[in-house]
Amino acid sequence: MFVRATRTAGVFTLTATRAGLAPATVTLASEPFNVTGGLATEWPRRYGYVLGAEPPAVRDTGAVARAPAAAVRPAGVTTEVLREFAYTGTDGSSLTPPQPLAHVEHGLREGARIYVDRPWTFAGLPAYLLGGDYVQAFERDATESTSTDTIQAYTNAPCHLYQLVDAANGMPHHNENGTYQWVKLPETVTINGRPHAIYKSRLLSEGFNVYLASNGFKITAAAEGNQYVVIAVAERATR
Repeated sequence: MFVRATRTAGVFTLTATRAGLAPATVTLASEPFNVTGGLATEWPRRYGYVLGAEPPAVRDTGAVARAPAAAVRPAGVTTEVLREFAYTGTDGSSLTPPQPLAHVEHGLREGARIYVDRPWTFAGLPAYLLGGDYVQAFERDATESTSTDTIQAYTNAPCHLYQLVDAANGMPHHNENGTYQWVKLPETVTINGRPHAIYKSRLLSEGFNVYLASNGFKITAAAEGNQYVVIAVAERATR
């Protein structure tokens, strides 16, 4: 039961009735509450609970169960490098049968699944990519060439962004592409038998708006090429 206060103190009565039950009545006396210039001059009701002492830290003896070593992120890497992820490509829930939505996976490791709609997994990754966040998108969007941006997120920590781009394709014309200052690295990553070039961005600050276009936007994308893969690695884990 909630009672809205008025500016007049006094006695009021509440009565509750319900079929099959005897009515119940209670009479309450409201008290004036002093306000000066729109501000209260006294505290509302407070409770005198006192928190106990903080428990001491528990030494890790190794007895607690841990996640498999392959899924543990390198020391110094934040839990989430990308946040507020959005994807305007394939909607997995509209497929038959339904599939998961595109999303961000944390803790990149060998053997991790690359795309939502393909069973392909990562192999032969350079060490500087391990532990990062990556976008698990839809490979079927590789032929998309519209101007609609398909991937958006914000950085949750200073990080470098990496793109694995099918070697048969060029870099798509992303929104404000020049601000990333992409550098092509000498290593490659093979996905389903196709080599992918690795592009590395400048160091991006926390809160940077990552806004990436479709795989074939303003380039001639190979018909058999793969959707690019986006990886974000926190600064202290970068190469």
